Amino acid sequence: MKTATLGSNNVEKFGLIIIESLPENDRKTGQELYSSTIRYKLFQEPNLSAEYFDVESKSALLHLLDLLYQRAIAEKYFFVLHFEVHGSDDGLVMRNKESVNWNELVPKFRKINVHFNNLLLIHLAVCKGGNLIGVIAPEERAPFKAIVTTFREISIFSIQTGFEEFYDHFFFSFDIGESTNKFNRIARSPSNHMTLITAEFIFDKLSDIERDQENKQKQVDLVMDDIARRMPAFNRLPTAMRRELAEKKLKGMYQTLRSKRGFFLMEDIRDG
Repeated sequence: MKTATLGSNNVEKFGLIIIESLPENDRKTGQELYSSTIRYKLFQEPNLSAEYFDVESKSALLHLLDLLYQRAIAEKYFFVLHFEVHGSDDGLVMRNKESVNWNELVPKFRKINVHFNNLLLIHLAVCKGGNLIGVIAPEERAPFKAIVTTFREISIFSIQTGFEEFYDHFFFSFDIGESTNKFNRIARSPSNHMTLITAEFIFDKLSDIERDQENKQKQVDLVMDDIARRMPAFNRLPTAMRRELAEKKLKGMYQTLRSKRGFFLMEDIRDG
């Protein structure tokens, strides 16, 4: 494997980071993945690095992500993040039963992704990992280039066999789309499928005012209330006119948001 280039920084080390925090009585799918498929890939390609971390608590996880960010800089280390942790609607559930909310993790991911010039890949072997999308702010930098995850509960068997097949293809094709397809062929049941979600897709959905009509009307109501607070005379206008003006203002806000697409995807960093 040749030395890669990441923006203006030479990458001297490339690898996979597996982070696991499962209860003692659970099958350690992350450790098994590391000891089987990934070890074999290391044998095939000596320049590939892989590390396995078993963490107990929220503080240990957040500290590890900070440490990995520092290592990415100091060691010119470019890595893929893989998580084997129980998930919930709101985030991860650590082995000691502490919860780590998505809004605590996203800034850590974003920090690494900015350093990687929007090339960070995150693989979440986590139930309901797709809920992470709900805390992403489109006006900030993207927290990753892409994630492979699910919005549902997922079986241990699918996680184990699916990611073995995933990494058998991913190293060294680096085709994340086809690797996800191979996971899903092994998993068979759609309820155990993984979804590849890109930063581009997320931004385009979040900046599309028409994607959710019910939510759009709620936002129009909020804009109407905001205008009325600042301009009491606004309330004397006919309701239809107030809604029309509020919707026009809302569309302008979304148009401004769409202009930040390049910032979100870090096109300004890569071009610079």
